[in-house]
Amino acid sequence: MFIKFFELYATAFLSFNPSYIESVYEFPMTFYTEEGNSVTFEQEAFSENTNKLISLYKELGVKNVSFELKSNIELSASLNLVSVLWTFKDSDNNEIYNATTRYVMKNTDNGLKIKSVFVVDESSKFNKLRAQ
Repeated sequence: MFIKFFELYATAFLSFNPSYIESVYEFPMTFYTEEGNSVTFEQEAFSENTNKLISLYKELGVKNVSFELKSNIELSASLNLVSVLWTFKDSDNNEIYNATTRYVMKNTDNGLKIKSVFVVDESSKFNKLRAQ
């Protein structure tokens, strides 16, 4: 169930289409940084943030992405905490960087949706790459 969901999510990101990406979230959603700060997004603000993220991925030359589901913890009957290792790749399928992200997933009437994102190490890796 989660593997299929993250396959869809990866496809959404590779489409570089904010509407497609937004479709896997339930709003409002909460985003937690590596430093522990949080931001709650409604759909419009999330879309603006997603456009910025898409631009950064394009700047790094991300053309492909793969993932490994690292863990899944049931928090309740409708919530799970899922940890994913993402690998971002260029057009030759060479790794640009990898990063771990955790997601609070919710079972909704419309299927699985992301309610919260916890950035574990992507921001620091991303910033290091941009500084090179």
